[in-house]
Amino acid sequence: MTGPCLKRISVGVPVLVLSVLLSAALFPWLLAPISPGTLDSPYLQPDARHLLGTDSIGQDLLSELIYSARISLCVAFLASFAATFLGTLVGMVSGYCEGAWDQWLMRVTDVFLLVPALPLIILLTAYMDAGVLGIALVIGVTAWPATARVVRANVRQERGKNYIRSAQAFGAGNLYVMTVHILPNISQLVLAKGTLVAASAMVAEAGVSFLGLGDPNYKSWGAMLHEAFTGGGLLNGAYLWYMSPIVCISLTVLCLTLLGQRWIEADEEDTLVVGARGKDVPRSSFPHKTPRLRVKGLSVDFLKRDGTVFRALDQLEMTVNGNERLAVVGETGSGKSVLLLALMGLLPRNAAVTGEILYGGMNLCALSEKGFQRLRGKHAAYVPQGAGQALNPMMRVGSQVAEPARVHLKMPKDRAMGLAVEMLAKMGIFPAHRRIGEYPHQYSGGMIQRALTAMGLISGASLILLDEPTKGLDPRSRDHMLRVLKGLEQKTIVMVTHDLAFAQGFADRIGVMLGARLVEMADTAGFFKRPLHPYARALLKAQPRQGLQGMGPYHHQFFHPEGCPFSARCETAFSKCRVMPPMTDMGGRFVRCWRHVA
Repeated sequence: MTGPCLKRISVGVPVLVLSVLLSAALFPWLLAPISPGTLDSPYLQPDARHLLGTDSIGQDLLSELIYSARISLCVAFLASFAATFLGTLVGMVSGYCEGAWDQWLMRVTDVFLLVPALPLIILLTAYMDAGVLGIALVIGVTAWPATARVVRANVRQERGKNYIRSAQAFGAGNLYVMTVHILPNISQLVLAKGTLVAASAMVAEAGVSFLGLGDPNYKSWGAMLHEAFTGGGLLNGAYLWYMSPIVCISLTVLCLTLLGQRWIEADEEDTLVVGARGKDVPRSSFPHKTPRLRVKGLSVDFLKRDGTVFRALDQLEMTVNGNERLAVVGETGSGKSVLLLALMGLLPRNAAVTGEILYGGMNLCALSEKGFQRLRGKHAAYVPQGAGQALNPMMRVGSQVAEPARVHLKMPKDRAMGLAVEMLAKMGIFPAHRRIGEYPHQYSGGMIQRALTAMGLISGASLILLDEPTKGLDPRSRDHMLRVLKGLEQKTIVMVTHDLAFAQGFADRIGVMLGARLVEMADTAGFFKRPLHPYARALLKAQPRQGLQGMGPYHHQFFHPEGCPFSARCETAFSKCRVMPPMTDMGGRFVRCWRHVA
């Protein structure tokens, strides 16, 4: 028998058994052969009228077993709901918020994990004289920590994925991100944990009722066991009196466990699972000379687990004028993407930011998370790289593209979806009216990148930050992307790219980053005609069109932090390059090189 067939059987059999048991719990009067109030002789052996015999007062054991299923399953599922809800809530808040909230919630969770669950349940039910609902709540309150731990680990994993950053970039609040984006992606795991908790809760309820601590007004399978052992079932040969509830409890627990484990396995399976040289084109129609975005002395440090500090940006100075298009180029590890994340307030919690980012009269470095949420999407849009999980795999692409319009422009769903169709068509995704209903796995890498760009542009933000917008695009799609971006009016755009040809066709100015610093800033025509910094010249020479051997990326933390980070590879370096040169104004162009210092 093949693997898929075995998997279907492993799910189908527990579902079938549980369906029968639930039917007995919901409609006992339809399945029970005799009313529980009908009495006969005690301790009767099984016969045609009493298939399992009778108990000490003459009640039919089969009817009693069917009616008792309602209480046992009710306690199990109520306890499971309480434990799963509380565990999911604690795990999501702890995993998403991190920091002090994470530490405090995990300490509380650890305390509950240290307490033996079953003795505590017995103690609380005996002290409280709890009924059915009370027993379920007591079991649920003691069973949530394991769920919280698992949910926290998965939320932390999901939180670092690109689709969460995309949602944060258009201004989605924490509650929205957790409920709309993260929860659906861990729902299968939560359901599996809830099923396993239900199995544990049934065993706990049976133990409590067997000790005589259950509700005397409502009989469960555990209460049947208690009566069988205290009512002389063994002495009078009524073996089915205690064997039948034991079989029902064992069978239910086995089916719930198999179903939960299968869902966990399914969740784990789901988890496993350069163009031609550009041409010079007209620049921005009406670039303003008024600064729209100004960065002053921006530094970003990351605290690593071993206690060392990694500097990703070092005293960055930059000005972007209104309606200007700026392309930031440089090798991998130079700090380009970190710059965009810093501008949007999307850096991880281990990042320390100093300096100023002035935009719209505000210092973004002083903004709270709430302030950034009001800024993102409506006033500033960030389009991440379309690699990996840049889109939520559980949501249709059209719904994700329409999200910023619904959140910020308060559009009704049908109108927002219509706008999403227009944006996808504008980005060259056809037929857009059909493709909005598809999931990200049905899109190619280039289509995901274009969908992300549509998502960033849909709310009409005036500041647009693009991280590798041509990644995964073929030459035709790349040219189409260039036309779309060039057609945006009244937009200030900062783009990070490795594609120098695309930057030449797109940007008004080019910024070159190296070793966490900006080493040159020049107008596009002047930069490609005569780059000033030795590293900028090396970048142009390394393009495939000239057939020269490219230089591999390096990590700037291995070089002297006070010197020029390119000095080890520069053909014109001299002793003074061991000291970091200042940024020099060369008549409107800026370069950080001792060769140009007067």
